[in-house]
Amino acid sequence: MKKLLFSVIAIILFCNYAFSSPVEISPRLSDKMKGLNPLEYIRVFVVLESQVDVVTLGQQLTHNRATPQERAYTVITTLTEHAQNTQVDILNYLESQKSVGKVREIEPFWIVNMVVVEANIEVLTTLASRNDVAMMDIDSELKLDEPVQEGIAEQFKEGVENGIKAINAHKLWALGFRGQGTIVMGVDTGVQLEHPALNYKWRGNGRPWWQAWYDRDGTTSPSDCDNHGTHTVGTMCGRAGSDTIGIAIDAEWMAAKTICSSSHTSYSIAAWQWALNPDSNAGTVDDMPVAIGNSWWDPDITNECTSIYVAALNTMEAGGVGIVFSAGNSGPGASTITRPKNINTTIINAFSTGAVNGNQPFPYPIASFSSRGPSVCGGTGSLLIKPEVSAPGEDVRSANRNSGYMTMSGTSMACPHVVGAAALLKSVAPSMTGPEILELLYNTATDLGTPGEDNTYGMGVIDVWAAFQQIGIYPLNPFTLNSPASGISVTTVPGGTTPVSFTWDTSATGAHYNFIFGTSLPTRLVTLPSSTNSLTLTTGEIDSILASFGVQPGDSVTGQWDIWAYKVNPVDSLKSTNGPRTITFKRGIPQLSAFNLNSPPNNTTITTSVFNNSQVNFN
Repeated sequence: MKKLLFSVIAIILFCNYAFSSPVEISPRLSDKMKGLNPLEYIRVFVVLESQVDVVTLGQQLTHNRATPQERAYTVITTLTEHAQNTQVDILNYLESQKSVGKVREIEPFWIVNMVVVEANIEVLTTLASRNDVAMMDIDSELKLDEPVQEGIAEQFKEGVENGIKAINAHKLWALGFRGQGTIVMGVDTGVQLEHPALNYKWRGNGRPWWQAWYDRDGTTSPSDCDNHGTHTVGTMCGRAGSDTIGIAIDAEWMAAKTICSSSHTSYSIAAWQWALNPDSNAGTVDDMPVAIGNSWWDPDITNECTSIYVAALNTMEAGGVGIVFSAGNSGPGASTITRPKNINTTIINAFSTGAVNGNQPFPYPIASFSSRGPSVCGGTGSLLIKPEVSAPGEDVRSANRNSGYMTMSGTSMACPHVVGAAALLKSVAPSMTGPEILELLYNTATDLGTPGEDNTYGMGVIDVWAAFQQIGIYPLNPFTLNSPASGISVTTVPGGTTPVSFTWDTSATGAHYNFIFGTSLPTRLVTLPSSTNSLTLTTGEIDSILASFGVQPGDSVTGQWDIWAYKVNPVDSLKSTNGPRTITFKRGIPQLSAFNLNSPPNNTTITTSVFNNSQVNFN
């Protein structure tokens, strides 16, 4: 892993300066500082100027086909080492001010290179003038996406909840995929450990509690300050005998209790950071959740589109953990997605979930309260559209903190359906990351409402069965080449625009393809990837390829072409049943075309002089 780390770091731009200078002060912090009493203290994010380019880092890891273990190790060690190396000066300053009572609390972070500090106006003013600080913002308190309705539910129910069937989770159970070997997580109000549907599934059973429970109050055993957290985790994985309320019924759960009486933003971001390395060993990944449910919002943030959430979400994505949000319960008006879920750096970041009524027959109606897009962060196409997907969120029966059951309605109930679905798919394809699975769920959702992606349902209701089929667990099916026929000749010319198409049928469903061409030596000369059942090249593009392996103008090369289909999970490949086919490529010699003289006309006399600088043009 160290070799991979060094090779990645050598390629990426190690640090960038993502925030403008001088220090950017958020409007809400600026207003607060203007009226701050010298004896008052406020909690503030202090984001440093020097940041690891974690987006490029993640892209390079993907390009290098890093394993989940290599990915996590590289991201964690790169960010922690960078934070340690660049925070020395500011931490020394803050400690000196703490010793004289001007600072109450100091908490360094590495998920984003920043420090959370509770300090007075004098210290804040000094921080705002430092050249190693990029941005400052208030560490405000978060709020739950409160359920719009709660109700009494059956205390024992034989069978499976309707919402579970609505997303086709039960079809994967029938094949033996139930989330085994995976972990789900909620950043919420906590979880009641004693609940019979959840107690035996806690990740902390048989291992240190701090690897499975995060509570700012320092408790060592899970508890819930509300019903909300127990209910959401119950939907992710809960089961008591034949009473099944959860989706990934063989998954373990871990949780963070951060949305209670004191719910500062930094607490939830700290929980994300903890989730990347719960056992404090950067070389392990079996301690990490595949996805984390977040059913809360930041009511006071004024800059969500460029806030610290953006950098934190990018780190989680690069590290391989999926972050799933509830879209909010402020619908049905346009652009009512609650903050910070409007962030749209990619089609799945941030990943927000709308709510449908999974108790109704298909097509499942959207809940009136479900927040709608478009995103207020701008963009075009899919980036502008919110939410990303929808899932059951009306009258969802799950666990409460009294060891019983209740129904709740809200996008908070839809969000854990996605987390549970991600765990199911992770048990099918352990090498996939959380963000990769979220993108798979996004691309395979069942379209509802207005045809295509829309600002009500997003891509549609998640379908675990459709996502499973896209993973490619089944072997490749035989397929055949269509055109061109064997024995044809193609003449190429530099810059030619005439298209030459190679096609094959679509029997190998869900596959990717490689077009190959080689000579009779045999030597494979060309390998070109294709994600569809055709490949079209111009005669100019083919001419450039021929030139690259030494074919001279006027010469020919005869060889064979074929198609190989392949899948990654599990690894499988299959060539066409009727290939290869012979083809001859000839590099044409560009011919000179006839041309005419235009000027000067015939019999023109030109008189020259050393004193005359007039120009004479021949064309």
